[in-house]
Amino acid sequence: MTRKNDRIIKAFYRIYDAMRDKAFTKSRKITEYNEKELLIPVRFYLLGEFGNVTPECQSYTDPGQSIHKRIDFVINEKIAVEFAVRSKNDGPGKVAAKTNETEIKKLIRWTKGPAILVLFDFSGSPLPIEVLHKFKLPPTLGSGNHKKSSYWVIYYWYDYSAGESRHIQIGTQVKRKK
Repeated sequence: MTRKNDRIIKAFYRIYDAMRDKAFTKSRKITEYNEKELLIPVRFYLLGEFGNVTPECQSYTDPGQSIHKRIDFVINEKIAVEFAVRSKNDGPGKVAAKTNETEIKKLIRWTKGPAILVLFDFSGSPLPIEVLHKFKLPPTLGSGNHKKSSYWVIYYWYDYSAGESRHIQIGTQVKRKK
């Protein structure tokens, strides 16, 4: 991850931390919101932070697929960002690698620049590191020699023992078939 992308990591950290701050959210129970409910406020925050954010950019997940999937955000016309949320009452599957396989496929096929999967976990019971490392095993795109790129997973959670929000970065290397 380059220094440019550190700005993205910090921006999402500020969003996550603010959503957990009762003084900021007041009576809203944002930690109970799902991904769909958080996409719009996150989009506006990113627009203010980066100035150039394109929501719902078309992407392909499988070769020969006529139906386009959409990437949640593209920042500065280069950085693809997929966003997933585990709300306070959701099970761990919401931010698991298997559940986010389609999102990962979209990121693998993004070749214009860096690709990042951002995971917000508001549950209070963060995923074990072994589960997070499953993101290093990218899903298959089917037969063929596909143009692929690596992607990053950034997982945000609240560490109750330390009393603060935390994040971990998991990098992947996706190799083309020979």
